[in-house]
Amino acid sequence: VTRDAIVAAKAQTFLKAVFAGARPTLVCTWGLSDRYTWMPMWFKRRDGLPGRPLPLDRDFNAKPMMSALSSLLAG
Repeated sequence: VTRDAIVAAKAQTFLKAVFAGARPTLVCTWGLSDRYTWMPMWFKRRDGLPGRPLPLDRDFNAKPMMSALSSLLAG
């Protein structure tokens, strides 16, 4: 869960810079849920933990990244 918070903070920092230049009409991710992502097939973590690259977890629950995206897009 700490890792998810770090990822959300990094995404928010990056997207704030993007939004400061010009508000995008779309923010695209590799997918929506960790359940169906193709990324772990090609990008395995060295520590053996499952990859969690997307805004929703394997059970479609919002992770901190979704909150970061939502707050930027809302406002």
